[in-house]
Amino acid sequence: MSDPGAVLVAAVIAAGHTVTPIPGASALLTALVVSGLPTHAFTFIGFLPAQPSARRKRLRALASQSDATMAFYMPPHKASATLSDMASILGEHRRCCVAREMTKIYEELWRGTLGDAAHEFSDSDRARGEFTLLIEGGPLAGDDEQMDADGQDVSPGGMASEDARVEAQLRERLDAGIAPSRAAREVAEALGVRRRDVYSRALAMADTTQQTSTE
Repeated sequence: MSDPGAVLVAAVIAAGHTVTPIPGASALLTALVVSGLPTHAFTFIGFLPAQPSARRKRLRALASQSDATMAFYMPPHKASATLSDMASILGEHRRCCVAREMTKIYEELWRGTLGDAAHEFSDSDRARGEFTLLIEGGPLAGDDEQMDADGQDVSPGGMASEDARVEAQLRERLDAGIAPSRAAREVAEALGVRRRDVYSRALAMADTTQQTSTE
């Protein structure tokens, strides 16, 4: 379902030949039924884009798209960065199940929150094998949640929460002596927000810091 086999199947059908499926093991369904997460509805996402910016954009689009459990395939060498992005964008307290090496000798089912998962699998020695990741769905966007064209939460509560995260990370970098432009770039990439907005905030915070120091 998440490899180039679909291209081959389409070509065979177009050529007028018969394609016959043979039931077999599926990491997706195997992990889903033992995840402990809701199974009344689920969305199969498969692999996320390899590029960090494209991956974060896709996650922002998924953040409030559905209340169904989401299923991902995840390459081990990107587990740490992917889980970190998921915790930042989807919410570090959202429940998940990391299913590793399903039906194999080193099978593992790890359950917890995205924040804990990002910490647990940050070590490359820990992130090995084939990963299937199940994440609980989020609330559907409604009257109390307003989304802009890029999938950003622009409701008062969402904006306040995002502003706090941006300001906290900027403050940490500016206090460490990092230039506003670099600090803005790093925070924008880490949180998946618009760089120009973060840069404006960084400049304002830097000016405030300078004024305070001179006083």
